[in-house]
Amino acid sequence: MKLIWLEKVDSVLPEIRKVVNNCDEPYRQKCFEILLTYALNSDLIQSRSESKKERDEKTLIEESPVVLSNSKFNKYLIDNGISLESINGLIDLNSGDILSNNLGKNSPDITKNIAILISLWHFSKDGEWSFEKNELIKKTKPYGVKFHNHFRDIKKVAFEGKKVFLCDGKICKIPIPSLGYVTKTINELCG
Repeated sequence: MKLIWLEKVDSVLPEIRKVVNNCDEPYRQKCFEILLTYALNSDLIQSRSESKKERDEKTLIEESPVVLSNSKFNKYLIDNGISLESINGLIDLNSGDILSNNLGKNSPDITKNIAILISLWHFSKDGEWSFEKNELIKKTKPYGVKFHNHFRDIKKVAFEGKKVFLCDGKICKIPIPSLGYVTKTINELCG
C-alpha cells in the first residue's frame, strides 16, 4: 500500500519536471525542491484547514515525513497558525540559507530578524531555539550589516518585559516565554 504523500509525488512529478526543464541549469535543482515542497504542503495545509479538529499532529507527520520531520517544529507551526509554505519563503529549511530580502530597513532590524530565522532553522532541525554568534555575523554580511554591534542590538530586544535573546559565550538562545516575539516577527516577515 502506497502512502498518501508518495501518491502525491507520483501525480505531480511530471508537471514539476516540465517546469524544471524550462529553467536554466544552475536553477533546476532549487526549482525542483521548491515545487515539490509546495506540492506536498499545499495538500497538507488544505487538509489541515478543512478538518483541523479531526486530524492530529501524528497524522500530519506520517503523511509528509520529507517536509515535517521535527514534531516540536510541526507543533509550533500548527499552534501558531504559521504555514510551512510561508516559512519556505523566508528560509531554506534544508540549508539554513536566508531567502527573504525584506528583513528590515536598518542594521539592527536586519540583525534581529536574521537571528530569529536562524533560531527557527535550528529549531526545525534539533528542537532548540538557538544560534551561534559567528553564524549570525556570517548570515548578516550579505545584507550589508558590516562593522556593527550585533550583540548590543539583540541584547536590547525585549518582549512582555523579558529578554528575547539570552547569550552565553558563543551561543544565543530564545527562552520559551519569548516565543511570542518569534511568532510576531515571523508573521511580520511573511507580511
